[in-house]
Amino acid sequence: MADIDNDTHVQGLRRATKAILMVDLVEFVRHMERDEEGTVHRWERFDAAATGHLILADGGELVKSTGDGMLMLFDHVPAAVRCAFAMHQYFATDNARHPPKASMTLRVGLHLGLVWYAGRDVQGRAVNLAARMLGLADPGGTVATAPARDRIADGLDAQIRDLGDCWIKHVDGAVRAYRLLPLVSPAGESRPAEPRAAAAAAEDPTPPTLAVIPFDSPGAGPMHQAVGELIAESVIAALAVHRELRVISRLSTSALRGRPLGTAEVRHRLGADFVLTGLYWVHGDRIVVSAELVDAASGTIEWAGRQAQLLSDLVQRESEIVQSLARDVHRAVVDGEVRRAVVHPIPTLRGYTLLLGAVSMMHRQSQAEFGRARTLLEALADRYPRSAVAKAWLAICSRGGAVVVHVTGGRCAAGAHDGATRPRQRAGQRARLVDPSAAARLCGPRLPERRPRSD
Repeated sequence: MADIDNDTHVQGLRRATKAILMVDLVEFVRHMERDEEGTVHRWERFDAAATGHLILADGGELVKSTGDGMLMLFDHVPAAVRCAFAMHQYFATDNARHPPKASMTLRVGLHLGLVWYAGRDVQGRAVNLAARMLGLADPGGTVATAPARDRIADGLDAQIRDLGDCWIKHVDGAVRAYRLLPLVSPAGESRPAEPRAAAAAAEDPTPPTLAVIPFDSPGAGPMHQAVGELIAESVIAALAVHRELRVISRLSTSALRGRPLGTAEVRHRLGADFVLTGLYWVHGDRIVVSAELVDAASGTIEWAGRQAQLLSDLVQRESEIVQSLARDVHRAVVDGEVRRAVVHPIPTLRGYTLLLGAVSMMHRQSQAEFGRARTLLEALADRYPRSAVAKAWLAICSRGGAVVVHVTGGRCAAGAHDGATRPRQRAGQRARLVDPSAAARLCGPRLPERRPRSD
């Protein structure tokens, strides 16, 4: 999906919103004074590489080359970032063939804004801002404005460093600027890793982390593209008030909209335990929203819902769509975390092997082995008190034992079955306290009893 609206014409002039990338060769005059011919040849080779594949590879358009700089336009901000890093990498590789005093580096500025086409050139305030960002960049660095940064995923497209508010000549007010760093340095070595998942693991793991990806709309026109951002931002604001839930900022999630990323990739990049995604359709004055909450670790759907409302509901202070989404997602996340905190599978291979052995002995129709199965299950239930499976099988074994122990000549002694029911009930209650769903599946009332033979 493109970052921009379609081109428009105003009084015969064409205008469009573009990612504007400007590059400048650092200390160009010094290089020309030191080796004029060599500098010209090196720049010409770079120009050929840039126009031949570096720019075109990411769908860019070269507007002009000035001999020591370039101006390029892109439809997508991430594509402009990739091109900038590729240009830095070009000179990092080229410098290895020259002495240190001949090393060439670039400064790069990036901005997303409206440009006006004037013949083969472009003009406008946005072009000036991109040039100002170039002036803030260090040699070998790239600096972007806030509108461009909002289209970039930190840790996916680049590493982002906030430079704060910058006061720029001939620009009213402060301009927020960000330094962009490649995930791999220009020299090829890996930068100090800052994976979100590792950072999240080092912190307190108790509160689950949720990433809300801006909702998509298949085939939506430019007028409705912002609706998905509005839904996500409103849900983030509604969920952020809950102390038991950590919600990732929209600055980190908005750049993921429309990208073919799986939940595992989102979990790795953002350290999210849960991912909320959705689609919406606009029909006249009504909107239909479909949402899905996924456990990022397992890929399983924790909750899914669909609702329809008036489109104007989204701009209300108490939007029914937003409040309903936030309420259902919060409940699903908290309920899921409570289940995970209470219910644990049998954690060791030996314990699980003993469980399988006990279940196998329950089906051999031998009173002695049925008794040994019950002994094993009681030991497992005591050793792993947070495992519902062992307690549920113990409830089944106790129910079957009521028949085994008191069978005499194929008949039950009077009252014996009722007396042996209490252990089964206690085991079933313990299983249901740990995990009602698992216990119901294993020790529900309709499970048939087996009558093992007496030895």
